Amino acid sequence: MAAALTPATMGGVDISIVPGLACRRADGAPDVLRGEEVEIFGALQDRPRDGVLVVPGAHAKWLRHEADRVVAFATGMAGEMFERMTAAGLLAAVAAGRAVD
Repeated sequence: MAAALTPATMGGVDISIVPGLACRRADGAPDVLRGEEVEIFGALQDRPRDGVLVVPGAHAKWLRHEADRVVAFATGMAGEMFERMTAAGLLAAVAAGRAVD
């Protein structure tokens, strides 16, 4: 990922734009990290080489890492947010049934 950084200048300060990550989940659906990868790489500095990391939020990121590399990840909408959106929100018209754990 470091090789894919894009150098730029903002307000006279040199910065790097992080490209993000994309994958295909186990179910074949596409998924992306857009900024969370920076948090994840920081968190992995103090973690074992292999494991699972969860970045909580409205769209929680579940990430599997091996030998200090991201090998898979999936985004999951948080339960309460999903329930509210599928009960009466924008997704209600296309969601089938109520949310379940």
